[in-house]
Amino acid sequence: MDMARAFEGWRWNDGAPAAAIHRAEAVLKCALPADYTAFLRMHDGGEGFLGKGFLMLWSVTELQMLNDGYEVHLHAPGILLFGSSGEGAAYGFDFRSGDACVVRVPFVGLGLDRVEKLADRFAEFLTTLETQ
Repeated sequence: MDMARAFEGWRWNDGAPAAAIHRAEAVLKCALPADYTAFLRMHDGGEGFLGKGFLMLWSVTELQMLNDGYEVHLHAPGILLFGSSGEGAAYGFDFRSGDACVVRVPFVGLGLDRVEKLADRFAEFLTTLETQ
């Protein structure tokens, strides 16, 4: 994927310091995938169009607050949301099998029975959205 072209026109946050990422991992009680933490160090969230759809990637400081707000631990335990489509779909990591694949799940009716695997890795997820 040509990252510069794929993310043209995006609004980015500044990169997250490593300490903020480590604090989030401690609070969330999980190790975030390496390609995702590398992305956070470059861009701590942002939003814009990717492919034919809109994508909002949350900042590292929003992860706990938004996952708690959506009560993900009650409705979809083992999932950690990291962003959304802006139109009702949430994106997250599925830690239930240990590999932290990327999934999509609707905000309305959030539950493990509605989880759809999109990619094995965060970088692959971005490529998948860019080509849809």
